This record gives sequence, C-alpha cells and structure tokens, in this order.
Amino acid sequence: MKYSITLSSFSQIDEALEESLRRLVAQGYDAIEVLGVPRKSCIEKIKATLDTFDLAVSGISGMWGTMGKIEGSRLRTNLISTNPSFAKSGLEYAKHCLEMCRLVDGKQVNVCLTSDYQSISTYQLTHGFELGSEKRQILESRIIPMLTELTRIAKDNDVKLLLEPLNRYCSQFCNTAKEAVDIARRVNHDSFGILLDTYHMNIEESSIESAIQNSGEWLRHTHFADNNRKMPGYGHIEFDSIVKSLKKVGHDEYICFEPNLSLADFKDATKRGLDLIKRIEYTYS
Repeated sequence: MKYSITLSSFSQIDEALEESLRRLVAQGYDAIEVLGVPRKSCIEKIKATLDTFDLAVSGISGMWGTMGKIEGSRLRTNLISTNPSFAKSGLEYAKHCLEMCRLVDGKQVNVCLTSDYQSISTYQLTHGFELGSEKRQILESRIIPMLTELTRIAKDNDVKLLLEPLNRYCSQFCNTAKEAVDIARRVNHDSFGILLDTYHMNIEESSIESAIQNSGEWLRHTHFADNNRKMPGYGHIEFDSIVKSLKKVGHDEYICFEPNLSLADFKDATKRGLDLIKRIEYTYS
C-alpha cells in the first residue's frame, strides 16, 4: 500500500507548505491529497511547490457543501439544490476539480452528494427516517445523469471520479458503501468508483469490514481518520481489522489520512498515525 495525507488537514496550522511537505517526506508519506481550490493562480503555485518534492498527488479533495467565499472566490458546491443556479455552480466546481486533478498530475477526485435540500426534520434525520420515493426520484432524475456527465469529463481528463458516502449529518443521498456501490453500478464506467472514509463508516456501517469486502472492484480509494476525526490510534476505531479487510480484497491503492490536526501535536500525530497503520499492514503482508 501507499500512503497519502490531505493538505486540508493543515488548514488551521500556521506553517509554510514547504515545511509541511519536507516533514511528510521524512516521515514516510508517498503522496499528498490537494484541496480543490477555486482559483487557477493557486493551482499553479501548488504545482510549482509540489514539483520540488518527491511526493505524488493521490488526488483532489473537493470542498463539498461549501457556501461562502474562499480565497476571493464565491463558492456554492452543493451538487443537489432546489435553486438551479446553485446546482449549476456545484456542477461547474466539480468540473473544475477534475481539470485541476489533471493539471497537478493527480489520480482521482472525490465527489460527495451534499445538498441544501432537506424535507425531513433533524429529529427524523437522526432517527433513521429516509426520503423514500422522493430520494429515489432525485436519484433517477438528477444524481445519476449528473454523475454520468462528470464521469465522461473525468475520462477526458484521464482521472477517476470517486463517490464518497457521508454520514447522515452531512448528506441525505448517499450514506453507506452499499448505496455508493448501487450508484456506481448504475453509472457503470471504468472512470467511476467509490471512496470509503472510516470516519463516516464508523457512524453508518454495521460492519466496516463487511462494507469493504462487499464493495469489490468499485473501491478505488480510502480515507482514514479515527472516530474523533483525529489520526488513527487517537480514538476507538479498530484499524487492524480494516487493514486486514483491505488486504483481503487486494486493495493496493493509496490509504489517505484525513484528520483534523491540532497545533499542539500535529507533527507527532502525523508520524504516529502513519507508523501505526504501517505496522498493521506489515502484519498482514
């Protein structure tokens, strides 16, 4: 396996990018995952910096669910919206991320089905209620056609589009590996797959291990974070069985860490979490 980490994890850390990258190389990371920034000038600066380090780009993490101003650009990145202009903005942002991935020599872009659409209450959302027929209608009429279009654009850019299920507090439209696989089968394209994130799976899956094994060939990428969104080993998720399941299904793509890092211990945390997963992987080699 190869190991990556999201640069967005360092967004609250006051440290030069060059210094962070230098340390990540020394700690044993193979790649980084770049945040889908909206401005071309930022992309060019990031690419120039990355070219000076021996780090690949595992992919682009989209800022899904954003509604506000980021680096001078107004972003609305919900792909599902009751406002057609907002939905169009989200689609254009997705296209931008796919192009950005090609420009920085990345491999894949995650896509999350966030929305400003909510027809059930927070109580219902947290107690197992679903949209039912309404959800199926939106899936059929909007989500599948949109993902199919984006997959064609991904192929044109020689990258993959990966659907990431989010927990119920973040999305009403794709929460589990099974739902993601069902959508992937509908899109049915070599440039489309799924990304599984242990933080979200810890909330939604009855068995993370079974979810991994049942995802089969559609599983192309993973995000690792503990139940508290910290590095593995700082919470209660059992990563031993997760890594074992990934090895069992022959998954040899990047494991990408996506933690929330704190200023107090971020340098130690990125090393300890990576070392933990490497030790587990070695056990099953």
